[in-house]
Parts: sequence; structure tokens; C-alpha cells
Amino acid sequence: MLTLFGGFQLQVDGAVVKLAVGAQRLVAFLAVGGPSLRTRIASALWGDGPEHRAQARLRTTIWRVNNLVPGLVTSRQGLLVVADFVDSDVRRFAAEARAQLSGGAEPSTATLELGAGELLPGWEDDWVRFERDRFKQLQLHMMEAIAAFLRARGDYGIALDIALHAVRADPLRESARRAVIDVHLAEGNHVEALREYRRFHNELLSQIGVRPSRSLSQLVFAPTA
Repeated sequence: MLTLFGGFQLQVDGAVVKLAVGAQRLVAFLAVGGPSLRTRIASALWGDGPEHRAQARLRTTIWRVNNLVPGLVTSRQGLLVVADFVDSDVRRFAAEARAQLSGGAEPSTATLELGAGELLPGWEDDWVRFERDRFKQLQLHMMEAIAAFLRARGDYGIALDIALHAVRADPLRESARRAVIDVHLAEGNHVEALREYRRFHNELLSQIGVRPSRSLSQLVFAPTA
């Protein structure tokens, strides 16, 4: 099992495998980004020097990885891949999240737990920053979807907690605030909904000089029967 949320860890047959930093970066790059050309990998991981040197470092790193775990990094149709015998939390989270967000399965808090945590904290490569943002967006969409699912089912307390986690992850994200407000309104807590709206309105205005959308304002201030 390869774990990348919360930090890099590789386990094979229940035993933790210690990889050098360069080997970790290679395995993580392939696990997150999928099958890749050698030139792309060498440029992303060792692009600060001549191309021939980057390619040489890639070959050496592949050898070192496979010397520790035979067949871990292999070639398939001209692309380098992480072998199928090693599952990863990012692969499972992405597959389950996409299935649930597309309506192919019910939103699940277990999937949310699988993708909990920051992707490769402390790693500051450009490709890591990009992938970290990508997975954060997927995590946020999952939180919002689960909150909506639980709200519709009447599980307001858990729905609100998950929606608030989304707000904490991105305080200026309107869809996350809407998820919180939707739960308050579903419970009949109009004052709480108004407080949340005003809090969001003030934060948006003070930090980036804009106001909430008209649709969110109409949701909060719509006449009640």
C-alpha cells in the first residue's frame, strides 16, 4: 500500500519499505500523475540540469527502486507506471470520489476519510503543488456532496459538521458556505443561516472586495411561508 495523504509511506506485504528521497519522488509522481513518458518525468524531477543527466538520474533511480521492490516501477506501452500490485490511497480516493460525484454511487464518509490530509506535506515541487490543489478541489467537492446527501436524508448534525470542514479548508469558497447555509435552512434555523451569510459577506468584502452571489443572497433572504 502506498500512502501519500499526510506523508509518503510504502508498505509491501505489511512491511514498511524505506526509499531514498529521489526514489520517493519518482514513485509518488507516477502514483499521482499516472503513466508518464520518461522525458516528462526526468524534466519534472531533475529539470534543473542537462537533459542527459536527468535521464541518467532517472535510470539510476528506477534501478534502485526495483532493487528494493522488484517490478515496482515498470514500463507499459512506452510509459513508466507503478505496478498494479501496489495500491495507493490517492488512486482509491480519486476513483471512489469520481464515481460518487458522477452519481454512480452514494456519497460516502469512508471515501472522505480515505482522502483526508494534505497530499505530500512539506514537498514543494511545482508538480506537487499542482496535484495538491487538484486533490484539494476533489476533497472539497466530496465534502459538499456528502453534506448535501446527509442533509437530504435528515442527518443535519453530521451534514453541518462536514460542511463546516469544507469552509475551514477554504473560507472564501461560496459553494462550501452554501452547504452550511442549506443545512441551517433545512433545519429551520433561519437566524443561523443569516449569521453564516453575513459572516461570509464580511470576509469576502474585507479580503477580496467582492460580495456573495445574487443566488446565495436570494437563498437567504427569500420570503418564508
